[in-house]
Amino acid sequence: MNMTDLIKRIELLELQVAELQKKRQGERFSPPSLSEISEYMNNAVLARNFLDYYEGNGWMVGKVKMKNWKATARRWMNNTKQDKSHDQRIGRISQNDIQSFIDRH
Repeated sequence: MNMTDLIKRIELLELQVAELQKKRQGERFSPPSLSEISEYMNNAVLARNFLDYYEGNGWMVGKVKMKNWKATARRWMNNTKQDKSHDQRIGRISQNDIQSFIDRH
């Protein structure tokens, strides 16, 4: 391999490293706004509770920094549904039920 080929190879590798660095920077987590969460969850009360909880704990999921807020929001909504069905089985009225009732009247 001659010097010209080596230089071209180095330049190619430098471009690949730069692309990987840009891609990696683009993957960094940035917290969503309340409006983004509300739009995604389609429930203002759940969105506010989600935002308050994760802002309060520094956007941590367990001991790990959150990477995908939408995946976490889906789990939050599923857990809320499970809690609601449990409340219905034992005759409790949830905060979401109260808010839904207020919104309808």
